[in-house]
Amino acid sequence: MARADPAAGGELAEAILEHVRPNTRSSYLTATRDYERYCLSRSLSPWPVRVDVFCGWLMSLPKGGRVSMRSLPMYTYVMTGVRFSHGLRSLDPWPAEASL
Repeated sequence: MARADPAAGGELAEAILEHVRPNTRSSYLTATRDYERYCLSRSLSPWPVRVDVFCGWLMSLPKGGRVSMRSLPMYTYVMTGVRFSHGLRSLDPWPAEASL
């Protein structure tokens, strides 16, 4: 939609985002910003998500002191947040469908 009609695509993405609870939306946006920062600092395009880049970002989280590898599964918001944003930014299917 965004390619054919950018204004309508933007309205649709905003409507979808507004239907997510505020705390969840905040977590999703935080994860998305972190993922985008990771990609841009490495001159990688964040969208559409590539599974190798996404996994590299996930692996960088414990090194940054944010979460331990053992507790990473508890931080599903980081994974679902980027997946949610991917759906708003790309027509490509989620690259790790069997994983998340």
